[in-house]
Amino acid sequence: MSLSYRLRQHVKRPLRRRFPALFALALAGWHGSLGRRRSQGGKPLPRVLLERTKGKVAHGPFAGLAYHGRSIGSVSAAKLVGSYEVELHGLLAGLAERDFEVIVDVGCAEGYYAVGLARAFPSARVVAVDPLAPARRACARLAEDNGVADRLVTAAWASPARLQRWCRGRCLLLLDCEGAEEGILRPERAPALAGCVILVELHDFLDGGLSERVLARFRGSHRCTLVEQQPRDPAAWPVLEGLKPDFARRLLDEKRPRALRWALLEPLAAS
Repeated sequence: MSLSYRLRQHVKRPLRRRFPALFALALAGWHGSLGRRRSQGGKPLPRVLLERTKGKVAHGPFAGLAYHGRSIGSVSAAKLVGSYEVELHGLLAGLAERDFEVIVDVGCAEGYYAVGLARAFPSARVVAVDPLAPARRACARLAEDNGVADRLVTAAWASPARLQRWCRGRCLLLLDCEGAEEGILRPERAPALAGCVILVELHDFLDGGLSERVLARFRGSHRCTLVEQQPRDPAAWPVLEGLKPDFARRLLDEKRPRALRWALLEPLAAS
């Protein structure tokens, strides 16, 4: 590890903890470049699937979601396939029987999860949070396209105080905010988190101790299930049938760093 790298990390860690929304904004701009990859022949990767799916998610927990194929901060092809974050599909299936009143999605991007969950839980109100104005506009459009705009509101940033206001009743809280989860998930400042089901993407590639610090805050109140990344098999997704194997693997590639995992935190009181 170089001295310059250690110095950068020394500066970034306290900034990320003190200003989580600003740090997430900076990272979102960097990750936005991941969606602009090209396929063989120069055709945008999502276009291949748009022709096959007619703009509907083909598989997975959000199958049938009308999706425009323009991702913000991540690749969109896997979302059209329905393989996006396949590691979480089992967890989402386990939550399908819950009667959530509120869903809060911090780091909503263009709304794949926020709108998909609004469809899956038709009585829930959804708060979709993203620091990027284009992401909030895209999320609002996706909600309109899927007939859930009356139950979804957008916000530019999250904080413990805001989570305390939002996370009332039976609440599902999702976080994918590029390391800002450490500054946002503060149960001592947001007691309502004690009753929330929390699904958080943990960004240890930014800080090797981040997972441990975040999860330690919930050991007395939540049961934790950790999920690691899994390989992708094109044969598991019928919509890819007939494509060249290498090309199909590219469509499934989410371009993720290795040191990344998810945690599902379920309140002990509920169990």
